[in-house]
Amino acid sequence: MRGVRRLGVVCLLATILSYVECQNEYLFLSNGTDILRLLPGGTSSVVISSQYIGRAVGLAIDRDNGLLFWSDVSASKRGIYKADLNGDNIRKIVDNDVYEVNGLTVDWAANNLYWTDERTRRIEVADYDGGKRRTLISTGLQFPRGIVAEPKNGYLFWNDQGTKKIERSKLDGTSRTVLVGSGLYWPNQMTVQYSGGTEKLFWVDGWNKTIQSCSLDGSNLNQAVSDLTSVSDGNPLFGLAVYKNNIYTSIWNNGKIVTGSTKTVVYSGIGSDKMFSLAAVDTTLPDLGMNNQCHKMSTGCSHLCLPTGATTSRCSCPTFGGLTLSSDSKTCRKLSKILLYALADAGEVGYADTAVLQSATGLLDRYLVARSNRPVAVAYDPLQQMVYWSDVYDRAIYRAKLDGSQREVFLNSSQSIGIVDGLAVDISQGRLYFSNMGFVTVNNVAYSWQRIEMIRLDKSERKIIVADVEKPRALWVDQANKYLYYSDWGTTARVMRSKLDGSGAIEIKTGLKNPNSILVDGADIYVVDARAKDSSVNGSVLKGNKDGSSLNDLSAIQLQTPFGMAKDGKYLVVSDWGSSSIKSLNTDTGAVTEVISGLGKPMGLLVTDVQNSVQSGVPCQGVTNDCTDICVVQPSSSTASCTCSSYDVEVLKTDRKTCAAPQNFVLFADMNAIKLVSLDQNTNRDPQTIIQGNSYFANFAALVYNKQTQTMYFSDVNRRIIFQAKLDGSDLRTFYSPNHTIDGMTLGNGRLYWTDYFSGKIASVNLNGADMKEHVTGLHKPRAIAVTQTYIFWTEWGNNTRVAKAPLSGGALVILLQGNLKWPNSLKVDENNNKLYVADGYSKKVYTSDLNGVGRQELPGFNSNAQHLYDINIQDNSLFFSDWTDREIAKVDLSSRSKDVLATTLMRPTQMVVQYTVPPATTPMKVPTTTATAVDTTPPVFTFCPSNMRVVTKETSMTVYWQQPTAKDDRGNVHLDSNLAPGETFLAGSTTQVMYTARDEAGNSAPCRFSVEVVKITTGCDDLPVPLNGNFRCQKSGDNTTCVLGCTNPRFIDTSKYSDKYICANSAKWSPPVTNNALPDVCLLPQPPQEIGYNFVMKLRGSCTNTVPFKSKVVAELIKHLQNMPACFAKLGNSDIKLCYEDQISVNCTNTSGRKRRAVEEFLANLNLVATLQTHNNPSLHADYARLVEFIQNISHSLNDFTVTVDNVDFTTANVSAAPVPAQLRCMDTQANVGGYCVSCPAGTIKDNVLKRCVQCNANQYQDEEGKTSCKNCPPKSTSPKGAFLQSQCIAEVTTAPPEASIGMIVGIIVGVIAVIVIVIVVVVIIRRRKPDMSEDQVDYANPAYEEIPADKLGLKTPEGPYTQLDLNLGSKGDEGYASLHLGRKE
Repeated sequence: MRGVRRLGVVCLLATILSYVECQNEYLFLSNGTDILRLLPGGTSSVVISSQYIGRAVGLAIDRDNGLLFWSDVSASKRGIYKADLNGDNIRKIVDNDVYEVNGLTVDWAANNLYWTDERTRRIEVADYDGGKRRTLISTGLQFPRGIVAEPKNGYLFWNDQGTKKIERSKLDGTSRTVLVGSGLYWPNQMTVQYSGGTEKLFWVDGWNKTIQSCSLDGSNLNQAVSDLTSVSDGNPLFGLAVYKNNIYTSIWNNGKIVTGSTKTVVYSGIGSDKMFSLAAVDTTLPDLGMNNQCHKMSTGCSHLCLPTGATTSRCSCPTFGGLTLSSDSKTCRKLSKILLYALADAGEVGYADTAVLQSATGLLDRYLVARSNRPVAVAYDPLQQMVYWSDVYDRAIYRAKLDGSQREVFLNSSQSIGIVDGLAVDISQGRLYFSNMGFVTVNNVAYSWQRIEMIRLDKSERKIIVADVEKPRALWVDQANKYLYYSDWGTTARVMRSKLDGSGAIEIKTGLKNPNSILVDGADIYVVDARAKDSSVNGSVLKGNKDGSSLNDLSAIQLQTPFGMAKDGKYLVVSDWGSSSIKSLNTDTGAVTEVISGLGKPMGLLVTDVQNSVQSGVPCQGVTNDCTDICVVQPSSSTASCTCSSYDVEVLKTDRKTCAAPQNFVLFADMNAIKLVSLDQNTNRDPQTIIQGNSYFANFAALVYNKQTQTMYFSDVNRRIIFQAKLDGSDLRTFYSPNHTIDGMTLGNGRLYWTDYFSGKIASVNLNGADMKEHVTGLHKPRAIAVTQTYIFWTEWGNNTRVAKAPLSGGALVILLQGNLKWPNSLKVDENNNKLYVADGYSKKVYTSDLNGVGRQELPGFNSNAQHLYDINIQDNSLFFSDWTDREIAKVDLSSRSKDVLATTLMRPTQMVVQYTVPPATTPMKVPTTTATAVDTTPPVFTFCPSNMRVVTKETSMTVYWQQPTAKDDRGNVHLDSNLAPGETFLAGSTTQVMYTARDEAGNSAPCRFSVEVVKITTGCDDLPVPLNGNFRCQKSGDNTTCVLGCTNPRFIDTSKYSDKYICANSAKWSPPVTNNALPDVCLLPQPPQEIGYNFVMKLRGSCTNTVPFKSKVVAELIKHLQNMPACFAKLGNSDIKLCYEDQISVNCTNTSGRKRRAVEEFLANLNLVATLQTHNNPSLHADYARLVEFIQNISHSLNDFTVTVDNVDFTTANVSAAPVPAQLRCMDTQANVGGYCVSCPAGTIKDNVLKRCVQCNANQYQDEEGKTSCKNCPPKSTSPKGAFLQSQCIAEVTTAPPEASIGMIVGIIVGVIAVIVIVIVVVVIIRRRKPDMSEDQVDYANPAYEEIPADKLGLKTPEGPYTQLDLNLGSKGDEGYASLHLGRKE
């Protein structure tokens, strides 16, 4: 029975009978290996032995019920346990989703157990059996440690070693407040003393070696109740217990327990030195009796009863379980309709009763489906009661039952999943629609994919339905009318509508900024536009007709950066990043309530019935449809169409019903997949994925196909393995593991031949995987390969770029082609016609010669059909090629020069195989002569176009200069026309569009548009200069005007020279002062360096042994982990990355955070990456650098997942940080190092190789190009201001003849001078007589000379200036995506 003090009764009986000593007054101790009972006189006994314990830390006691609770943080026995006080009846009550429980406490009145978990950063509560469990606090915690429940007044107290605070809430987790926010460092165990009717909170601070206390409201703070430095031997304090008027504390590492008042050692040498928690069996605890509602069980709660005060309580339901509190506020029940939501920052996928949408108090308790790293989109299948959600950190789609059970990965990165922002379920067809975009980074090369896909809920029939989308996000399935709505938040942000198979797409709404969510309700469509691309405008919800017309703002709901949206009748629900809340709008009354607030970024929303049924008789249901693969209902709902999976060899045949393998096709490697496109007549050309590798780790390059056995062989250059599989993807297995980086392969003579890019070898093996031979060695970066019965042909990328051959039987190599080759990617041999074909990716040309290299000529006109050639294949009179830049497979008719794109929106197509059945050629292929003229239809490309400009003036107009746009054309000269030129005068208050047009000689044109906005401000200061590649935003407040300077992305402010904020106050001068009439070098463009180093710092959890063997094992495991990524031996274009050498990885067993307790619990591993970029003649340099940044992000992701066991000790990653190493940064000769970044000196400046920085051009000079080392002189008899960036800023000198001086003028001047001298003398005399005394520490700033003297020369303290930082963001950043490189100014 509850409330019966069993131990007190037992003690009383024992005392009366006088045959045993009353032993209900003692301490319990957890020392890691055992739980001990400490008896008076310094003796002890083991209650729970190491047989049942891995590492016991937390400890709590319920004396009334005779129960002992403890936590175990070891990997093998992790969990929370309970037993009788004598050690009997050991039970594990919490065994999942607990990791490092350091603090335990009980509410002995309500029979609830509370704990802190440092790893999950949560505070939770459960009943004594652990089955009814609820999360109380999950935000604002870093390293929660000590915790104590105080049932008499209904309080819960806890401390945090990360935030260094002590906080308090009610026992239900509400009314959270900070009690102590300073003077703490390592707060550990806490307890409450009940003495004389007054309660007091005590805790130990392990670092300060003190016992501290305060009243329950935080008053009467005493941070030196007892200083135990003298008895701690320099070790931290951990445990704390109060019994009557005695305070006991345990000292870590020296095995002592001392009294706080007398500093007397009462226990020592009792087992392990690792003294953790203490708990006292205290007879002074108050008897709450009839006062506590939960104690009396009078509340009628079906699950948890949580006190909210001394005499009040409320019922609650478990966090997981699919239940919510019913309207009677007592019973937990299942729901018929729910609001699903995702909280990205909190890492929660939750649900709520839709009744909360009309509640004035919002959501009191959050109920969860799952915890996830960073959930975004949510969807629901009411037939199976399955919740689907995406996690953009894990790059995965998950699903689970509403009660949290049956959780599984639905799709992940091994199935080509990237960032999924949108999910939608088509209930009638049993399909999930999802957006899918990301960056594939392998071997430091990054390529993107963007698409929308559909898949059956049984994971079959997966198909890419939309590929021509830039940044897909929101999805909505119109169940009634069978349409799919989706949004694209790319350059042309818009909302689209298509059929359910993606066909027939039309624009519904354009002119948006960030369309994050779509919802269709009857005849209405709702669109969330966050407008994050324009920081001056808040986001909103638009409502209009389903065709996109009459879309208007719903102004009743005030939003900042909205993301998700849902609707339940008249209630519209929106998640808002800016206010960190989910809001509900009553569309009838306009009333707005907050459903959830204060939990970071809320994401996807959905209102749905928990259970539903499907209408019968809909086409495609059952097995009665005529489609052999995928059946899709058309908008009429009475008809259907057939299509085929995108992840299968089969394509739709001419009957439009049957899916079968094509007879003619192109098979090719595409980064992380092997794909096929059909060449059969009247079949679609959507690429079919035959083999799908891991999105982020696979890198398939070389590919060959054996038609006789229908077997393909392909290489993974990261894993250095050759795989084989059948054409339909079956029988996939490792064929051979040569540990070579294989870029090229070919079949011949019953063998498989390949090139090894790094070792410079050509090798082969039999098709049974035996008899490996090395044919040629000592090459420099060989790539393409071909063989005949007598020769091997190959290309080399290295120092001596060339095409060569060597006899198979052995002998000297023969150079066939050399010179005017840079990237010889492909090589084909036509032995019948004695022809050799070589494709050069850099020049985009194909060269031909005979097989001895004689008669070399260019295949004319072809370079206009490709941007970056990789592989070519000759069939009949057609040339097939793969193109990296355009991401396509195409075919060119060599007679007509017509181009036919076979597959597009690929990632990075490399080697390919063409199986094309055509009549055999009877004559050699005719190569077109150079006299043929191809029609130029390609427009010029602007290489620089200014961004929109905003300038400020106090005048009625202003003259504005800008940097001239530049353009190029692949065939010759480009002519630029414009409606306005730099130096034009613009009226204040106007916004003018400036348009440049680039035209080539064929008449093709391309536009460049930007605006010039002139803002008039009322101020006494001079006009601010125009910042090149930047803007000012000004705001007036009272008499002050503040202008903030910003740069166009990705430029950043050179904070060593300029401020980002200028203020005009009463002095009528800008502060800080601005003297230039132009700011050419304020906004700098970061450029890829020649060499850069990054340092990764890993904090590892686990006991570190400071020995060489132990550290070597950890280093070896880290290298193995990186090799599996793979991050070792990576290459970046022509450059290598150095990462996985032992001298680059170190293990440091010293203190990681200044906290001695963690000196052996957490330690550091440092990894140093060095990357050298090929900067000379490398057109993909910027892309290579972007890939390097993405590569670094992926390493950080991978290291966060590092888990290993060394010497039976578990190690996991606590956190990973990455930062550039300034000493390892090396810039190009034309670049300057500014704030740790290499920058090209902007127009108006040059690189000074003596000062090693950018300096402005002097007056009478200008420089209209970036990255130069000398300025240009203005034309004769013209002048320019300092820092001129245009020749038009050189203004012709104006000279005037001096007027003849008259006698009258001379006399007037003399008289005036004499008068001025007299006035000055008088003023000086007066000032000398009236000047007050000044103390020594006063400085007279009236003298304008001080404006020219630096503050440090005046004896004033110069504040630390701003610095520039590199921010590698792996989470959501604004609305521009989830992984970004941010260059900015940080105060």
